[in-house]
Amino acid sequence: MAGAEAGFGMGSVRRSRRLSRASGEDSGGSCWTDRGGGGRREAGQDSPIPFPSLEVPVVLYSCMSPRTVHDELQGLDEEKIGLLREVGLGGLMSLPSIKVVDRGLSLWLLRRLRPKDMKLQLGDNSFAAIREQDINRVLGIVSGRELVSNVHSSLVEHKVKRLLGVHVLNISSVRGVLENLRNKSGLNSEEKNAFRVAAVLVSFGYMLWANNRGGATICKELLIACSIPEKLRMTNWAEFILRTLSSSATKIQADLRAGAGSVLLGGCLIFLQILYLDCLEFGVYSVPANTLPRIAGYTAEKLRELIRMDKSNQGGGAAATFGQIKRRRDAVTRSQGKEKNVPDACRGEGEGGGPADSAKMMNMADRAEVMALLEQRDNSLLRNLATQLDVRRRELVKEIFGQTCSTGANKVGSEQNVSSSVAPTRCGAKLDIGISGDKDAAGMYVSVVGNW
Repeated sequence: MAGAEAGFGMGSVRRSRRLSRASGEDSGGSCWTDRGGGGRREAGQDSPIPFPSLEVPVVLYSCMSPRTVHDELQGLDEEKIGLLREVGLGGLMSLPSIKVVDRGLSLWLLRRLRPKDMKLQLGDNSFAAIREQDINRVLGIVSGRELVSNVHSSLVEHKVKRLLGVHVLNISSVRGVLENLRNKSGLNSEEKNAFRVAAVLVSFGYMLWANNRGGATICKELLIACSIPEKLRMTNWAEFILRTLSSSATKIQADLRAGAGSVLLGGCLIFLQILYLDCLEFGVYSVPANTLPRIAGYTAEKLRELIRMDKSNQGGGAAATFGQIKRRRDAVTRSQGKEKNVPDACRGEGEGGGPADSAKMMNMADRAEVMALLEQRDNSLLRNLATQLDVRRRELVKEIFGQTCSTGANKVGSEQNVSSSVAPTRCGAKLDIGISGDKDAAGMYVSVVGNW
């Protein structure tokens, strides 16, 4: 998601300045704040974003309601939890009951978010890059690689209605489907598909997308994906969530420059708040580092406490300002070689990034996704296995297959190594993905797993 920085040399600097002016980030500013931001822009570096002051009161609108999602998903039986994990949303089972999302902090963050490359300017004017893997770390959501399409049609909407068994497709009717199925056991295939679709639409309508001024509504961009419930697990939820935040920040910043009296705070605001707070040094008040997904440790009380500590004035709503707490020490010392395992969004620019390669991150949602991928007999999925899974889930694949393939060493060298049935997993299950009878599949498994 991060864009390329300006290169060294006068030509690159001039191009960078032209791009900055085009996106409204030069002297005019892209949004407003209480903090100034001066200094010359150096080649290859980020300079603080200059913000004009707020001239008129701003009314803040938001339809985000994490508590609604929490209430709809709590108390599910193992069958429903399994269906939720199949579509990649199993991490939402860790969602605390959060009734109110601080709109003042949300606005402060969205006006400091640089949409073109998803970099968030913190209170000390340093930048934190936001990447797709942060969605998994913060929310526990597992993404595939299929992008969400912005195209929708009446035919697709009609198909989703038939899948859900409703005459009118709105957020209320979808919640009704979810509530009817949550207490029913032994779902048939049609009911399972309806549950998958309803869970996705409710989760995005109230929290993960939440981008409507008049209250929660159906996200129509998701209807094409929902029209094929069996392939929902292949959808790139992370890219869509970040895309929505980027669009929201772009519109808010444009509205504020135009002197708008109200703005819509769209996108997954709770993700943005937790990601920001996770970058700050709260000492003993910090959420323990081993809490995963991160949202599990950010209860309503914890959020109120940390936000109050970071607030730098007495104003409320749009007048509230933040940035009182300093950036975490490990986020700035890694560049000096003193810290290795720093969450991506807490890394400074130029420090790289990648998913945390930790056994603690191999949760049940990951296992469900890996099992689903490996159970497919479609060779095209096996060919794409290397790009479907990130580093930590690759380790889980090795565990399931009983292999010991290290990166760059001890590679599997022939079909014979995988020609027999797959080794049993720790949970007692045994996979048979048809490798022994398919030389092409066996060869692809060797090339994929052997090169990790």
